[in-house]
Amino acid sequence: ADLLHDVGSSLNPALDIGQIEGGFIQGLGWLTMEELVWHPVTGLLTTHAPSTYKIPTANDCPPEFHTELFGVANASETIHRSKAVGEPPLLLGFAALLAIKDACAACG
Repeated sequence: ADLLHDVGSSLNPALDIGQIEGGFIQGLGWLTMEELVWHPVTGLLTTHAPSTYKIPTANDCPPEFHTELFGVANASETIHRSKAVGEPPLLLGFAALLAIKDACAACG
């Protein structure tokens, strides 16, 4: 996986890279590994917690994982011209889901 994420002017590059990679893996798991299971009688969701579905582990990481920060300072007046890093990387998992979809479509 090759990730590029805009963090503005990073306050702590090592921490930001960890957040980006963690968010990507969480999104990858959410979009490709989790299965919603509903109780047949009550209709309640039975896979509602990490104890009831498979969450990604270190073994689920791509064998090649490269992360870079797009290091252009934020144009808005934020703290040291930085940008949020905590939750936006979760959506990077859509890249994996759509790549799987495209690969399946290419097979006919």
